[in-house]
Amino acid sequence: MVAASLPDGARVLAVHNDFASVLFPFLSDPRLSVELVELDELVDAIRPGIDLVAVSAVQSCDGAVVDLTGIALAANAAGIKTLIDVSHAAGWLPLHARDFDVVVAAAYKWLTAPRGIALAAIHPRATWVRPVNASWYGADQPWNSLYGPHMNASATARRFDTSPPWQLVEAGAISLETLAAADIRATYTYVVGLANNFRARIGLPGGGSPIVSVDGADADALAAAGVTAAARNGKARFSFYVYNTERDVEMAVSALRSTRVLQLT
Repeated sequence: MVAASLPDGARVLAVHNDFASVLFPFLSDPRLSVELVELDELVDAIRPGIDLVAVSAVQSCDGAVVDLTGIALAANAAGIKTLIDVSHAAGWLPLHARDFDVVVAAAYKWLTAPRGIALAAIHPRATWVRPVNASWYGADQPWNSLYGPHMNASATARRFDTSPPWQLVEAGAISLETLAAADIRATYTYVVGLANNFRARIGLPGGGSPIVSVDGADADALAAAGVTAAARNGKARFSFYVYNTERDVEMAVSALRSTRVLQLT
């Protein structure tokens, strides 16, 4: 939707090795020009002439956290549009969504909702975004807007809504309400604390993310040892969340030992 809302010839600034769902809508649109930079170069690359910055707040491959404050300050100062994917951030990382034009998330990850729900927060200033997938559900009174041709699109961000997957939304609401009632900063401290304990146990420096990528680890061998980790970019990706405990940290370290990835003294 964001890619289709950009004018012909728009220049998009994005990051090498970001998740494909962030990059491909822009790279596949022949109307657009895409410039790719390294993650640590992104803020400095924001400059007049760029139309949109698009990036994941937390990188899928290794859990690296982008400088969201730096992006917001640089983009707002230059009048540049912003799209932030928080699929690996929402639920544990405190976020200031109002700093950006569009914030999107796949709800089945850290938001623990069923797969099939996508969420977006769209700033009122982002009048350039158009409801590419316009739906009857985008009306303030959708059940009175079932038939055309008259469109009753909402003046609020509801105009971007599409007909929801009903059963999934019923279940997803429970997860979202539970997370929304929690203290996000306490969640951040807890999950990053677990990850940093894990990092210390395997000889890695501390970090600010609950996602830890380990070189040379075989996800299949880890699974055989009773630990589930994702195989990403040639590494094993461990992710610690509110349902994990210090016992899980110990299990992960033991699994790495048993698969002979770690030579611990």
